[in-house]
Amino acid sequence: MDKRVLLITGATKGMGFAAALKFGENGYVVALSDNSKKDGNAAIRKLRDKGIEATFYQADVADEKDVGLLVGQVGEDYGKIDVLINNATVLGEKVSIEKMSSELYKKVIGRNLGSVFYCSRAAIPYLKLSGVGVVINLIPFSSKQVADTGFGLYEVTKAGVLAFTRVLAKELVSTGIRVNAISLCTNETGFNGQGDPSLMDEWRSGLSVDGSEKNEVVADFACFLSSDDYSYIVGEVIEINEGQMYL
Repeated sequence: MDKRVLLITGATKGMGFAAALKFGENGYVVALSDNSKKDGNAAIRKLRDKGIEATFYQADVADEKDVGLLVGQVGEDYGKIDVLINNATVLGEKVSIEKMSSELYKKVIGRNLGSVFYCSRAAIPYLKLSGVGVVINLIPFSSKQVADTGFGLYEVTKAGVLAFTRVLAKELVSTGIRVNAISLCTNETGFNGQGDPSLMDEWRSGLSVDGSEKNEVVADFACFLSSDDYSYIVGEVIEINEGQMYL
């Protein structure tokens, strides 16, 4: 098909939906994935109301089999994937490593790191078919430093995604597939909203941009990284953190 195809995980709300909308407005066909069918259908309606061609695929991206079915179906429907954005994530409970259950460990590792591995691996053949394939991983600024020891495992997984970004970029650069990451500060998203509101206030202390504005900025940068005009940007981490990592 002539149009470019975006596959984005965790795409029904917040930053993921903002990116889906931005790419759709730029002429992409949008394939959204999330584990909630209700949220997925609502997101699709909003996109289609704006004239965007979009399809929802329900999947648990922490599950290898589900990811295989998801990516295979997108590939069958559209013949290729031009851009993959790995956005699905989970914060988990605030608990020390000493007291953390194995169940929580598996949940956070699977959703935050496993999903990026499964989705990227499955999408590579379809990204190669594109000829201009792009992978973008969304990570928090805490992938580079410990922001809150109570969420240490979350930070470990995101540091893993940062390293994975660079490894995958080096592996795929000769194929023409570009892999980069966008590093974010704390944001007013549905994801962060699941936690204690006082934590959000603490994490965003000193920051000036509200969440809806930040979503738009991130979406713009994702489109920027996907543009053929900037195909020389490979294996980089674009910082959009308002200096939070230095405060």
